[in-house]
Formats: sequence, structure tokens, C-alpha cells
Amino acid sequence: MADRAYFDWNATAPLRQEAREAMWAALALTGNASSIHAEGRAARRLIEQAREDVARLTGAEGKNVTFTSGATEANALALTPAIEIGGRREPRDRLFISAIEHPSVLSGGRFSAGHVEVLPVTSDGVVDLDALYEALKEGRIFGAGLDVTEPEPLPPDHSLFTLDNIIIMPHIASASKTARDKMSWIAAKNLIAGLKGEHLPNCVNPQVYSR
Repeated sequence: MADRAYFDWNATAPLRQEAREAMWAALALTGNASSIHAEGRAARRLIEQAREDVARLTGAEGKNVTFTSGATEANALALTPAIEIGGRREPRDRLFISAIEHPSVLSGGRFSAGHVEVLPVTSDGVVDLDALYEALKEGRIFGAGLDVTEPEPLPPDHSLFTLDNIIIMPHIASASKTARDKMSWIAAKNLIAGLKGEHLPNCVNPQVYSR
């Protein structure tokens, strides 16, 4: 019998050896990271070091890295009417989600049931544009930005083009010869700089160089 191939990595991916060793090392420690005794401080140092490691890998700041037990908890944390962005509290009074989201998203997180609206999708899994049009026109959605539509591109007489609270960009705007030539040139310059041990001239997160 042939070996089975496991493809459901979206649910649970095989654990890498490095991660397994790091987990065993962490589990060997005894101490509540919230306590001030020596064992607690040792556990806290391990957590904060892990936070900085993750931040460095993603080009973020450690203070912006939050550990959760999994995606369901992360969704519940993110879907909150009073989410804080950049140190500012940005209240939200409604939550719009597509009909094919994970149950932890469909539940609305910390939004009350009366403030959650589910937008239908087509058989292709794309938000139903007629339903989106109605929500935008009625002001239930303040604004929207699209770079994927069905069909694509939308016909010039589509109803969405009559609204002033939506931006529609072509999904394949980078497919022109000019754009591809520039992308190739930028990639080549970054590659050469990297091989020379220099800073990349086109780096989206240059703050990593200060770490």
C-alpha cells in the first residue's frame, strides 16, 4: 500500500523538528510567567524572547505580537467593536462577513448578533456583487475596495460604477510589459545587493536593519 500524502495543512501542519525541540525546552520550565519569583521571571523571559523572534521574522515590533491558542481565538480577538489600531481605539458598529467564512468568524466574535451581517457569495466563492451594491447604496457599508470581481473586468455599465463609495481596481494591473520590466529590474537590484551583503534598495520593512 502506498504511503498516504497529507494535504490538510490548513488545519494542522506537520511539526518541524526545530519547533518540537523549542516546545520541549519550554515545557521543561516550571513557572507562571505572571509571577515575580525566579521561576516566573524565567518563563516570562522565554515568552518575551519568542515574541521578539516572531516580530523580527515578520518585520513587526514585539509589542504588536499577540500569542493565542489558535486561529479561532485570534478571530474572536480581532472581531471586536472596539479594536485598537496603532494605540488608538477605532470603534466599529457593524461587522460584514462573507457566507463562506470559518464558523469562528460567522459567529461575529465580540459583535452582538444584531450587528453582524452576512453577505452572500456566488458559486465561485466571490461576494455577490448585487448584494454588495445594495449594502453600499443603502449605507449599510460605508465604503469598499475591490481588486477581484466576477466577471473580471466588470462591464462598463455595471451598477457598482454608479456609486461613489467604492474603488474598483483591475486585479491584473501589474500584467503590463512596463510593470513587469520594472518589477524584474527591482528584483534584480535587490538580489545583487543581498549577495553583496548590502541593504536592499527596495525593502518594504527597512526597520529590520535596525535590529
